Amino acid sequence: MGIMPPGDFIETLEQYHIIHKLDMYVVERVCKDYNKVIANKDPIVPASINFSRLDFELCDIFGFVEKTRKEYNVPINMLDLEITESVLNDNIGHIKSECERMRKLGYKIWLDDFGSGYSSLNTLAEYSFDVLKLDLVFLRSFDHNPKTAIIMNYIMEGARGMGLAPLCEGVETEKHFEFLKEIGCERAQGYYFGKPMPMDETKAFTMAKGMTWETAEI
Repeated sequence: MGIMPPGDFIETLEQYHIIHKLDMYVVERVCKDYNKVIANKDPIVPASINFSRLDFELCDIFGFVEKTRKEYNVPINMLDLEITESVLNDNIGHIKSECERMRKLGYKIWLDDFGSGYSSLNTLAEYSFDVLKLDLVFLRSFDHNPKTAIIMNYIMEGARGMGLAPLCEGVETEKHFEFLKEIGCERAQGYYFGKPMPMDETKAFTMAKGMTWETAEI
């Protein structure tokens, strides 16, 4: 079938309570790939990993991350942990304490999909994050709703004021990219730069585009 987009299988895996098996596999695969890059003496860049809300119910997902990282000798600053905003609506005390534990160890915690549904600004006050990742819904409405640009500008200013590095996903055009640079968005992600692909293809793609492997977001 080739590469399947996450929307085709994540909901099913969550429905049958086996999503944690996939996420644990991804953690181990990322750590193995890190060793492969080191063995090839290639430059390395951090990788960010997404976690499902069910990971916190079905297993000790952060404990598994730490165990696997040590097993493959991956530095903490090479793994960033992405928590979707919807996760924070469930089992708040446990997830908050887990995030605090990992940050104290040295991991960076990202708040993913900010603005995708019910967004509480109080979340930003209650939790400690390193990166604020704006959902692609913002740029989807950017082209036809002038209010979106104003809202995004305020979010960027607020993020920086709280010490958060802003990142925006869903960048599909040069217009999107230029706007994000104008409002001071530090990172961007989307099909404008490239589509999802295996690691070796990603490296070849970035080289062909004249980018350096060190500066490519993966």
